[in-house]
Amino acid sequence: MNISELNALNNKELSHIARSLYTFYLRPNAEQHHNVIDLNSITTYLFSYSKAFPTTPNFDVACMCLKELEVHNLICRVDKTSPWQGSIITLPLFVQEDEVLPSPPFAMHSSWRPQANFYQACLLVGLDDCSFTEQDLKAFTSFWSGKHEQRNQIAWERAFATRLLKGHLQKAPKKAKDPEEKEVVQNNEQLTTAQLSEKAQQELADIFK
Repeated sequence: MNISELNALNNKELSHIARSLYTFYLRPNAEQHHNVIDLNSITTYLFSYSKAFPTTPNFDVACMCLKELEVHNLICRVDKTSPWQGSIITLPLFVQEDEVLPSPPFAMHSSWRPQANFYQACLLVGLDDCSFTEQDLKAFTSFWSGKHEQRNQIAWERAFATRLLKGHLQKAPKKAKDPEEKEVVQNNEQLTTAQLSEKAQQELADIFK
């Protein structure tokens, strides 16, 4: 926990339940690169059998805690218009610590994963959707693990984002031709066939003259 996070968590306007959610749930998940909000898991975490202060939360309570943390800049949704369930979040103050101390170059390895601010690398290469599958990640790490290439964390993330972008472009459906365009092509083809037929008839006529 860095000093920026501690200062924000010590704000008296922040509730204890929101502090707990950040410190013992969201922050450890971010360290493991789990940045997708699951309201079921959050309500399960917030539930307690305490005799002094029992807690039986629901989705509304979970969303209130998340909103409180967002207001205090401890978490941030990548898409601020999306509902909490399934949204991707970043921890700005946690990421700030990573930016102050950038990692040195290293060779790719099988356990490598993008960090919490991976969406920034995606945006830089023109990719709006920063989601990926474990198969995507494994294919990337397997390819580069056999190379002698060394890059820092940010450079590897940008390379991975570029690979994802190429995959999205390859899967994109081809644009269907406009009906009017199809009609023009068909008319041109019919005209070409008619012209060829007329030319063939002329050649035959020349032969039998």
